[in-house]
Amino acid sequence: LVSARADRIVLVAGGARDATGVPALEAALKEPFGTEFDTAGNTWIVEMVSGNRLLKVDASGLLTHAAGQLKAGFSGDGGPALQAQFNGPHNLAVLPGGDILIGDTWNGRVRK
Repeated sequence: LVSARADRIVLVAGGARDATGVPALEAALKEPFGTEFDTAGNTWIVEMVSGNRLLKVDASGLLTHAAGQLKAGFSGDGGPALQAQFNGPHNLAVLPGGDILIGDTWNGRVRK
């Protein structure tokens, strides 16, 4: 994150621990590609090919796994988000109602 107020770079997420449910500054990220923010103060991150996941950093700085699996694929529409598979998610958008759209690039889909 580049702070417009201070003209400096600030680390928001990324560390050495290969885990979720930990502070975002400690969690290892796998090819983070897209980032978006919601009105509740959460930061959402999609990981590309090595991650294929949607991650959430809440206002307290805790990083959790919200959707997808480490293995690329295509499954899970209509089911639990943590069981879904993406293949190269490249971008995301948080809609006004709180839904999140994910560009599932190599599956040729936009998923919610």
